[in-house]
Amino acid sequence: TLIRSDAIAQADEVECGAFLSDWIERNPSFTALALIDASGEVLCSSMEADLPFDPAGRAWFAQLKSEKEFTVGQYAVGREGTPMVMAGQPVLDSQGAFKGAVAVGIDLRWLQFLAGRVDLPARTTVTALGSDGQVLVHHVAASETAPADPASDPVPSEALRMEMATRGTGTVRGLNDAQEPRAYGFHRTDSGDLVVAVGMPPYLEFARYGAALRDTLMAPLTILVLALIAAWWGAEWLITRWVRSLTRTTREVARGDLSVRSKV
Repeated sequence: TLIRSDAIAQADEVECGAFLSDWIERNPSFTALALIDASGEVLCSSMEADLPFDPAGRAWFAQLKSEKEFTVGQYAVGREGTPMVMAGQPVLDSQGAFKGAVAVGIDLRWLQFLAGRVDLPARTTVTALGSDGQVLVHHVAASETAPADPASDPVPSEALRMEMATRGTGTVRGLNDAQEPRAYGFHRTDSGDLVVAVGMPPYLEFARYGAALRDTLMAPLTILVLALIAAWWGAEWLITRWVRSLTRTTREVARGDLSVRSKV
């Protein structure tokens, strides 16, 4: 939308900054929006933008320039110390030549916000890893009885972090930094080298399967109980009560009362 907007092309640097700042306010997970020329120089950016130093010197910009498609970069630190990843959408002329890009800084702390909104079991961890296994963000899911505290469930061990950063996608079992057993599922972003790992104590896997089994069996068990009640009621109404009536009549006749009737 920004690339197709005539407002950017016609605005001066001050107006451009205000225009981009309006977009930042709509997307609180962004640290900055910037227009970058073909050489990597920042032409204008949102007000109070937090961008890493020298975008042109980073691999994501070279990849963006060569592949000419939306590119997500590696982990970076903004000038104010904000953990982020840079992403860019190229701007091409009518001949398809690279003219520059609209770049966005994505605050990695949004991952904690997102994980907090997902209904994860208590003590489940969400960890963002760089390409070298460095921990970028670490979130621990809370519960009503256990508040979120990263110290209560540390990050994966260094060996596990390196394995996940190298493999990119898969599942693995191992220890966290507190030497506690954990099961991790991890996945690398489609572009860039950011790996997001979700970990949990192994017993939580069985708790999940137990809950799934319970939910799966609940419906047929309920139907079975209702069927038994219906069978009992049907037998009582259609058969048993008439048999009891005939039995009572038989006993009365046996005692000599020939006037009794079963009314069946």
